[in-house]
This record gives sequence, structure tokens and C-alpha cells, in this order.
Amino acid sequence: MSINSLKGITSRKLCDENPEVRQALDKACWQPGYFFATTGQVSIGVLMKYLEEQ
Repeated sequence: MSINSLKGITSRKLCDENPEVRQALDKACWQPGYFFATTGQVSIGVLMKYLEEQ
């Protein structure tokens, strides 16, 4: 699965479940680029906690 596919799927799901989000974002949920990085030796639990706190 490509990054663009992932971005499309998540933005459709987000906007389908929250119509007000589509209006607020003016139909642009994601920026055209993307960022990818590794986390080194961090457990999945630590990563999930970090994501939940964002």
C-alpha cells in the first residue's frame, strides 16, 4: 500500500465519520508530502502511548 493510498483511505474515513471535518478542512485533509522515520528500539506500547497523546 502506498502512502497516497493510506492518506486517501484515512481522509475518506475521517470525513465520512465527521462531516464537520470536511467543511473545516475545505476538502484538503493531508499535505501533498509525507514524512517517514524509524523509532529505533522503542516498544509498540511506547509508540501507541505517544500517538494517543498527540
